[in-house]
Amino acid sequence: GFCDHKLHDVLIAPGTADLTADVDFSYLRRMAQGKVASLGPIKQHTFLKNMGIDVRLKRLQGGRYQRNARQSKPFASVVAGFSELAWQ
Repeated sequence: GFCDHKLHDVLIAPGTADLTADVDFSYLRRMAQGKVASLGPIKQHTFLKNMGIDVRLKRLQGGRYQRNARQSKPFASVVAGFSELAWQ
C-alpha cells in the first residue's frame, strides 16, 4: 500500500494506507468469458454513487457527528474527499 506517497506495509498499521493493485481486467474478462457476468468498466464516481456515498455523506451532515464537528478540519476533509471521489 501507500501512505504519504510512499510504499507502506499495510499490516504495520491497518487502515492508515491506501491499498493498490495492478490488475489486468481485460485478461480476467477473456479468461472468464461465458462463465461470469462482466459489468464494466465504470467510472469511480459512478460506482461510489451507486453504492450510496452521497447518502452516507448526508447522514454524516445531519447526524450527531455533524453537530459536534460542523467547523472541524476532519469533517471538512470528509466533504473534500467526497467531492474529489464522487464528482466527475
